Amino acid sequence: MTLYDFNHYWNICLGAGSGYSNYLFSNVGPYGKTWDAVVTFGLNGGDNVQYAWFEFYLLDNQQGNIQKGYFAAGTQNWIQQGKTFEGQMTASYVNGFSMILNINNPDSVSQCFNAYVTLWYY
Repeated sequence: MTLYDFNHYWNICLGAGSGYSNYLFSNVGPYGKTWDAVVTFGLNGGDNVQYAWFEFYLLDNQQGNIQKGYFAAGTQNWIQQGKTFEGQMTASYVNGFSMILNINNPDSVSQCFNAYVTLWYY
């Protein structure tokens, strides 16, 4: 395996009752490889726990953006400070590797979230 990115970090702050949806990685090469992603998610400051949900999607742009991997708390969950959730996804790609993160903060107060991603390919 070749390490592509180690513990890449995003601090995403959302207002009350708001959401976030964005590519963390878009059509990353080398192409035609199997990618392994370890994702970690939790709170950063603010409340000690937050009622929210998140989703990490892996997509292959060459294959009509079909979903190749998924890790989520797709329903409302109590998310705690630090690294609360961790998962691993592995998939083979025709083209480049893409990852989307969606977060929904239905709470009446603002909150910041941590997202960490480590990527390997082979």
